[in-house]
Amino acid sequence: MSYVMLANKFRPQTFDDIIGQDYICQILKNAIRDRRIANAYLFSGNRGCGKTSMARIFAKALNCQKGPTVHPCGACYNCISISNGNNIDVLEIDGASNNGIDEIRSLVGNTKFANANSFYKIYIIDEAHQITTQAFNALLKTMEEPPKHVIFILATTAQNKIPITILSRCQIYKFMLITPLKLNNEITRIASKEGLNITNEAIDIITSYSYGSMRDALNILDQIYNVKSSHDINGDDIRKLLGFTPKKIVIAMINYIANNDIKQMLHLIANIVQYGYNILQFIQDLKTHFRILMLYSIDKDLVKINEEEKKSIEVQKTFFSVSRHIHISNLLSKAIDVMKEHNDNLNIILEMFLIKIAEPYYNINELINKIDKVIKQTEGVEQISSMTSKSSLLTIWNAIVNKLITGHPLTAQALKNISIEVIDHYTIQLSAHTQFDYEAILDFQELILQLFKEQTNNQNIQIKIKNNMKKTEVNNINIKNETPKYILDIATKFQSKAVKLFNK
Repeated sequence: MSYVMLANKFRPQTFDDIIGQDYICQILKNAIRDRRIANAYLFSGNRGCGKTSMARIFAKALNCQKGPTVHPCGACYNCISISNGNNIDVLEIDGASNNGIDEIRSLVGNTKFANANSFYKIYIIDEAHQITTQAFNALLKTMEEPPKHVIFILATTAQNKIPITILSRCQIYKFMLITPLKLNNEITRIASKEGLNITNEAIDIITSYSYGSMRDALNILDQIYNVKSSHDINGDDIRKLLGFTPKKIVIAMINYIANNDIKQMLHLIANIVQYGYNILQFIQDLKTHFRILMLYSIDKDLVKINEEEKKSIEVQKTFFSVSRHIHISNLLSKAIDVMKEHNDNLNIILEMFLIKIAEPYYNINELINKIDKVIKQTEGVEQISSMTSKSSLLTIWNAIVNKLITGHPLTAQALKNISIEVIDHYTIQLSAHTQFDYEAILDFQELILQLFKEQTNNQNIQIKIKNNMKKTEVNNINIKNETPKYILDIATKFQSKAVKLFNK
């Protein structure tokens, strides 16, 4: 008996067997139960996600001799013949090879004939986007008002290439990529049934490489049988099978890039060429590893890696900032595009791009922010340095005092008696000669500091307060019964006279 490929051997036979398309399965089941069957359906999605399998199962559910039913028996003539692809009432047409107007006219003509021994005559058109515009135009009227026994099911990986006039006549269902978890579980189940002893790392690589396509994953499993007679498969076996670069080479290259070790980089590129590794595949593997490295540095839960990989990732995660990761990714993407365009001298293209990647990297936005910060600090130093002249300093101080007196006409008068001088680039000293002046500075210390920062445009400025009173003056303050000078000044301002009512 000839060998049956795994993709055909494990093709879903019922709605419950379909993986990752639960929502669409439920909609079609409801339509069958309620007998609300449309004239035309369009199944759109990535390769290997179950479009053709869903179309066959839907056809079996509608034409099962025990149906229409959401659970086709799989044992009657119609179910078996539909699964085998030789049912006279369910016609599978390849849109790539039957895309001309003559083929479509013939199909339209056949719709007039009654179905042989089924409830419906169903046309499954695969790769429908390859049908020509003229052929689609010939199909329009039949799809809009087909005979009651006719159903069209179109399957495509490029819905955008289907004319809008056809789309408007179909119920459209968009198939999702099969999630990594579901794909992983299904590969594990099938590998176990087929007697493959495959490691989790190998399954993870297959899952990642398949990109949501069950058919691609099963095709890789088919190839694995010939890798080892023992059927014990690990990650390195899968990498060799798929042409991946050995992990240690990718890790070594990233270390050289981080250390700007161009000499070792060029030696490693020479070894890659010497041992016959695919250069385009190497740079794609390098880009993938950089992506894993960036995501891991942001959040460890964003990537799934084995313990061996984690050791190198833990070391390398601090090598590059996120902005440099983006810079490297852009350069690697550009390198891949250039290599695809020029198939010769790929090693030279690789050398040039990796040397550019290894160059010291400076994020332009970070540099601009640092320069702005230095400029502002310098401006502040220049501003306060320019105040070393007595006139400039007094001008700023008098403006501050006048502003405080405007808001506090009584208590801020004592600030007029304060002496001021610059100690260094960031410090201004205020000297009080009486206890009243000293207390006034303390009361307005925060406001004075804020106003000085505004006047000098320097947020690093500091205020130092000095009490220049002699000790005897401090001791005699509470003994003397003199009227404070700032009170006399207030009285004079209002053309009045200050009178003591009592003594302490």
